[in-house]
Amino acid sequence: MKEKQPETKEMNVTSLMKDYANYNLWANALLIDWLKTKPSEIIEQKIPSSFPSIKWTLKHVSVGEKFWLKC
Repeated sequence: MKEKQPETKEMNVTSLMKDYANYNLWANALLIDWLKTKPSEIIEQKIPSSFPSIKWTLKHVSVGEKFWLKC
């Protein structure tokens, strides 16, 4: 059996970033597919949640993604 070479710190960070990007793509696609099944007026409808509407929640997610991409 061939021994696995130890990963370097750079390989770990690269792998982590690729995994994060793939997960983010998957999660956003899932969210978009779900939103496509809803009537457009639901986006602005007030809801009892952390944010007053789905639109505000999506804005929050977008700001968070932009922040992490800058990091």
